[in-house]
Amino acid sequence: MIALRYTGIIAVVTFTLPRIVWPFDQEEYEQCCRIFDKDFPTNESSTRTGYLSASPAFDNHTGPRIGNIWEAVCSHTTNEYEPWWYVDLPDEYVIEYIVLYNRESHSDRLEGAQVRVGTSTDNLKSNVACGNPVSSQDASESAGVIVLKCENGTEEPWTTVPVTDVTSRSHLCIGEELKVNGTWYSFPDVPLGVTAYSIQYCPLYSNKGKNASLATRHCDGDFVSGAVWRPIVNEDCGIGTTSQQIERLYEIEVTEANSEKVSDDLAKVTSNTEDLDEETIELVAVVLEAIVDLEIPDEKITLSVVEVVDNIIDTDIHDLSMRGTALSFVTSLERQLATVAAAGMNFTSVQPHVGVMTLAVSPESLVDGLAYVAFSDGDSLKKAFEPHDVKTYNQKEFPFEMVGASIALPPEIILLGQNQTVEDEIRVYFTVYQSSSLFISNSLGNASGEGFTRQVGSQIISATIEAVEIDGLVTPIKASFLPRVKAGYKTECVFWDFSLDNGVGDWSSEGCEQNGTADGRVVCLCDHLTNFAILVDYYRHKHDQFQDVLTLISLIGCVVSIGCLAVTVATHLYFKQFRSKRPQKILINLSLSLLLLYLVFAIGIEQTGTRNGCIAVAALIHYFGLASIFWMSIEAVNMYLMFVKVFYDEIRYFMLKVCITGYGVPLVIVVLCLGVDIDHYATENYCFIPSGNVRNYGFILIIGILLLFNVVVFVLVMRALTCGRKKVANKVDQMKKDIVIKRLQNAIAVSVLLGLTWVFGFFAIDPESTSRDVFQLLFCVFNSLQGLFIFLLFCVRQKDIRDAWKTCCKNSNRAKRVKYATDTSNSKGKVKDQSIPLTGDSTHGKNTASRNNENV
Repeated sequence: MIALRYTGIIAVVTFTLPRIVWPFDQEEYEQCCRIFDKDFPTNESSTRTGYLSASPAFDNHTGPRIGNIWEAVCSHTTNEYEPWWYVDLPDEYVIEYIVLYNRESHSDRLEGAQVRVGTSTDNLKSNVACGNPVSSQDASESAGVIVLKCENGTEEPWTTVPVTDVTSRSHLCIGEELKVNGTWYSFPDVPLGVTAYSIQYCPLYSNKGKNASLATRHCDGDFVSGAVWRPIVNEDCGIGTTSQQIERLYEIEVTEANSEKVSDDLAKVTSNTEDLDEETIELVAVVLEAIVDLEIPDEKITLSVVEVVDNIIDTDIHDLSMRGTALSFVTSLERQLATVAAAGMNFTSVQPHVGVMTLAVSPESLVDGLAYVAFSDGDSLKKAFEPHDVKTYNQKEFPFEMVGASIALPPEIILLGQNQTVEDEIRVYFTVYQSSSLFISNSLGNASGEGFTRQVGSQIISATIEAVEIDGLVTPIKASFLPRVKAGYKTECVFWDFSLDNGVGDWSSEGCEQNGTADGRVVCLCDHLTNFAILVDYYRHKHDQFQDVLTLISLIGCVVSIGCLAVTVATHLYFKQFRSKRPQKILINLSLSLLLLYLVFAIGIEQTGTRNGCIAVAALIHYFGLASIFWMSIEAVNMYLMFVKVFYDEIRYFMLKVCITGYGVPLVIVVLCLGVDIDHYATENYCFIPSGNVRNYGFILIIGILLLFNVVVFVLVMRALTCGRKKVANKVDQMKKDIVIKRLQNAIAVSVLLGLTWVFGFFAIDPESTSRDVFQLLFCVFNSLQGLFIFLLFCVRQKDIRDAWKTCCKNSNRAKRVKYATDTSNSKGKVKDQSIPLTGDSTHGKNTASRNNENV
């Protein structure tokens, strides 16, 4: 910013002041002014009777003049033609603003006043004007603050200098840009006593629209202590609901002047995808078409168009009645990309559901062809694109084994482009869609039959050469796709033909053929350009029925296990003697982990209504699943110490260490997985980790390692308790032989629960295995009923626990009889003491006798 450095006077002069009729027929002038915190000489053309002089206008008072003007709060001239007032500056100063603080009454008398800066006191008109004359609107505001910005350029003796040369700016609040609650606000420089308005305005979709600033900020303080910004005050723009916002945008006439703002606001509003219904989506389509109709090759507008289309895809519209509206988003996007490509611009945008690119390339760069590639996540498609997932390659260079969808243009494109255009560059634009939600087909529903469903089985990819018609190619276009469904019986290469179904369009295979598969990718060859995909006839009726049976078995088993585990945990917590030893504490933690795992699974596995809620459920299932298997391995460690090591040094803080391991390590793993790929943490059909690296390395691999560990410990324990029985007998007192046998039985039972049933799950991973269904069934039955097995083995089967519950029930019945007898006797006034002493059959006696009968 450049300000002016002045030496001389600052004068306030009136040239167009209208005649004011006072008790005497003269024209007079009055004003109040304060600029510097110094007593500089002042003067005025005349002084009205009753006023001190010109100095009251320079009295350190920064606020508007409110009160009795006869108390010398302002200077006041007599009635005269073109009155003036000035202050003499003895030194050199940089003047950015002149601030006039008007009076409360007769404020309109300042209309037409002109501030001038210079050295002449004889002819004030010859001095440089500072700002424009005071307008009638500014002068009419009672007790107002009028700011005149000195931006007029001048010649010597005044020169321009940077503002940074000024050593004191206590009279000015410096403009700044700051972020508050995620929103950026920018405020200009303003002097003391002035309220600044942000340069950001209310959105077009708000009630107030673009004419209202988002926020205000007052410049407070004084000339002694300096200027200081007050907190930001947000204005109430009146946003309303998402539907109301879109309706307001729909009512706005889109022009070149406001197209950038309208498109940006449309992208912001449509980001609330959960609030978009069919009616509002239709309005969005109309507004987007109006933006695209302007054919503005602007990068910001194009980015907003892509974001709007991405948001609409996220709504997953699929109703046949919305086919025309859905397709209009495809055509709007292609038209905007064509506008950008025609302007020779290079543009790239990758959103979660759509990626686009426009390129202006020389013919030499197309000698080896050009490929546009969307990468996969190994052998599965990514749920959402990331910026690095979509790239262009030389046709011969891209990694085919990582392709999710790709389209390769042959060198023949060069000849066609040069023959049909006179441009030196070939202008091409690409598009890839994550799903087919904008391509609603009427024929797919009719083509599906009993036992199978025909559906789009891949991502959709397209390429277009701007202003060039591509048809009947000798060297075909090569499109490759990773099928979305692995169990497809039949695949067909298709493209979207906009001429079908009365101009709405539908899938067609004309001019396309399948050229086999490679690395699990379907290769299609077509002699023209458009939107390509593959259709899959997916035979899943029998599979779905079996999966429904497995789901039912799992849910029933989970409910049964939840009840059994709740009783198991309650039993061990209620009776003190069953929670005092290490094996019992480990059992409690294992049961608690399994209980929470079954509970979250049964309640939340199908709660896919909200994305964040589904991710939370998936993360909890991940966590409690890992915690359960960790506690199973802790059980294995404890058995190893008891039966293999037998005599070993006591491990200090054993339970504290295993608790940190059993609960802490799974938490770290889940947090890391969420940090690496939180978007890959749930599916559209259920709330669990879908196939991919997160499930492979963050869940299955860890369970496999711990399972292998459990099996090894199981073998060692079995060997120690069977083959090494003589060795055990030498180390263990013969009187405890029954306890050893009992531990052997429990060890076998627990080891089966902790390891062998999980093997069924690993055998069921291979989708091509003929025995997969059998292992899936075994896995569902044994693992969903694991809580039942624990309850039977460690509650029902244990005599001391059965005796404890019997004694508890007896005491409860006796207590009821005592209460009844006491109430009866008291009613007669004869009974003094009806307490019943505990017998040898009491809980105390039983617990003491069974204390040595330790459970594993």
